[in-house]
Formats: sequence, C-alpha cells, structure tokens
Amino acid sequence: MTQQEIPMLDALHAVQPHESLAAKSQLYGRFVGSWTLDIDVHPLNGPPRQAEGEWHFAWVVDGKAIQDVGIFPARRLRGTAETWHMCGSTFRWYDPSIDAWHIRYFDPSRAAEQRQLGRAVGDGIVADR
Repeated sequence: MTQQEIPMLDALHAVQPHESLAAKSQLYGRFVGSWTLDIDVHPLNGPPRQAEGEWHFAWVVDGKAIQDVGIFPARRLRGTAETWHMCGSTFRWYDPSIDAWHIRYFDPSRAAEQRQLGRAVGDGIVADR
C-alpha cells in the first residue's frame, strides 16, 4: 500500500516547509530525509547493544512541523520483538512568540515522553527542558 492509498499519511505529509517558516525552517529542516545510524545503547539495567538504526524526517501538517521516526535496531535487522527494541517519534514546531521550536518525543513501547525547546545557537542546536 502506498502513501496515497492511506489518506491519513497523505494528509499528514508536506512536500516543503510552510512559507511562514522560511527564515527558521532549516534549523531542523536540514535533517529531512532518511538516515542510517550506527547506535550504541548502554542501558542501566542490561547489557550494551550495538546495531544499525534508522531515522526518517519529513515535513508534516501543511509544512508547519517536522516529524521523525527513529527505529533501533533497523527494521531489516529485527526478528522477534525484544524489550530493548526502540521505535519512537518526535514532533517539532516553531513558535515565533518565543523564537524556539517545541519538541515532543514519544515511544509508545516504553510509555516514554520527553518535552524540550530547541533553539539555534550559531550553526548548532541547543535543546533544553
């Protein structure tokens, strides 16, 4: 099934940032695309894990936000679901009243959520709670 055959995904996806974000879009827009990652995880209560992961970024909601999906290990490396597997999503949108991006991360498999604000500092990004 393609994206066009799933109305929700077609409605969610945007080809480019909204014109109102022109000056701010590249802070996170530079990540739009798909990435392969080498990930080392060192959990507090378990053995370290090392594997390839995947991270996909896209403009969404009429180009007014960026959403990503991070998957570890990569889907092609997964067999049976294990407790150390991760699959989460981050939603980011720019708020001109504070000149910052709201960031919400969630991983339903862990009932995990994180909230941050992201701002440009030089060529980099600083995120804080």
